[in-house]
Amino acid sequence: MTTTSFHPLIDDLASPFSLLLPYVRSSDLLMVRLSCRAAWTSIQHPHGHAASSQTQPRQCGCVDSTVRARQARRVCGCAVGALVHESLHRGNIVERAVSDGHVPLLRWALEAGANVDVHAARAIGALGNEQLARTLISDRPSFWTPVVEGLASGGHGVVLHKLLTDTQAGDHPPPSNMARWEIARHGLAQCASYVRPEASWWRENMLSFVLSSGDLAFVQWVVGDATLDPDSGLAFHAAYSGSVAVLEYVVEQHGAALTPGAARAAALHGHVEVLRWLLARECPLDDGVIVEAARGGHVPALECLVDEFGVALVDEAADGAAHRGHLEALQWLVSHGCPVNQERVACCACIGNDESLIRWWIDAGHDWNAQRCSVAANSRCNVRVLRFLHERGVALHPDMLFNAVVCKDLDSFYYGLAHGGTVDARVATFVVKQDQLAFMEVILKQRLFRVSDDSTILRTVRSAGSAAMKKLFARRGIDV
Repeated sequence: MTTTSFHPLIDDLASPFSLLLPYVRSSDLLMVRLSCRAAWTSIQHPHGHAASSQTQPRQCGCVDSTVRARQARRVCGCAVGALVHESLHRGNIVERAVSDGHVPLLRWALEAGANVDVHAARAIGALGNEQLARTLISDRPSFWTPVVEGLASGGHGVVLHKLLTDTQAGDHPPPSNMARWEIARHGLAQCASYVRPEASWWRENMLSFVLSSGDLAFVQWVVGDATLDPDSGLAFHAAYSGSVAVLEYVVEQHGAALTPGAARAAALHGHVEVLRWLLARECPLDDGVIVEAARGGHVPALECLVDEFGVALVDEAADGAAHRGHLEALQWLVSHGCPVNQERVACCACIGNDESLIRWWIDAGHDWNAQRCSVAANSRCNVRVLRFLHERGVALHPDMLFNAVVCKDLDSFYYGLAHGGTVDARVATFVVKQDQLAFMEVILKQRLFRVSDDSTILRTVRSAGSAAMKKLFARRGIDV
């Protein structure tokens, strides 16, 4: 299959330079190419009178470009539908492209008509790519609001301002409250003054977010000549921002009270200079300041508090570091004599979906309780940790397969199957309701569950299954 025989959409998917290469093996890519060829031939010659591949381009050149694009999207859908891979499949192609910042693959997915939900639209906006944002809004105007929210949450003021000031922007609803919060939080002054030109509105409705931006000029524009309440958490929000300048402004110009909460906010976000500024002015502290520094995983903040100001270590600090999955912070605490409840720390380490922390804890010889760790990992659907515990001799948790589906982790689903996990009605029903096509394809292909004999599953497919899910069942000869 040559790279110029079909359509650019197909070439980007199936050529030797496929956008799928970061995710799939060469054998998977070969399957995609074969699927593209078969689907293209079927679409061009639905009655089986296929011309040779050498003549197809000339035939298709006479076809309207809109028709060819529609045909190409159908081909791509067939090809991706044939791809069942732990890294990329039709159920997560947009999600993976967004999470990896793979803009070319995401641009291809949008052009190929991939499904996009509100969450994905917001995440696409957060990438700050103007072309992607405009493409999505142009094709699906209902996604204007989540795209604007995403642009604001990513702090992309320039792109957001362009979209807001477009002549077509009047056809869309005004920015939502979420978008306004994010505009204030990121200090997007140009967007703020366009959305609501009155500084008083931002002061009365968004002051905490404005202070959290850490942008002194923006803060001063919003505050103006007004007098602020010194006991309204001004220092907390200023410390949260990490800006010493904003903190000085609210303390010295508006008499903001220094509180333990301000120190905790700075510690949680690792703002060492703010911590030094607060402690040099005898800001009151409580045990929470060291706990928050550990929960944030900020070793420099821990060093500042303990080495420079003599703050005592407490056992909740180790729990907090483990709970948030901060290995380096936990190692620092242990090496500096922090008191720990070893079994409790082990359970906290299993709550985060990163097995490296519990691996280090066990390998370092610390105490742990296998059953409690398994329960802790299962409580958060942490399949990677459950896999590690199983490798260390812990019985495979009965919810392993269900958790793998919840996490959309096809690789862990295969792992659970290989080690005795069974697909029950609960798993299959959840797969249908969440439209997890790749998982259902595995279930049907490997005959892991007698779906055709279970009326509950069939009723669920009929009532809640998507068109693609019903088509998948039909291809397997199951009447729904």
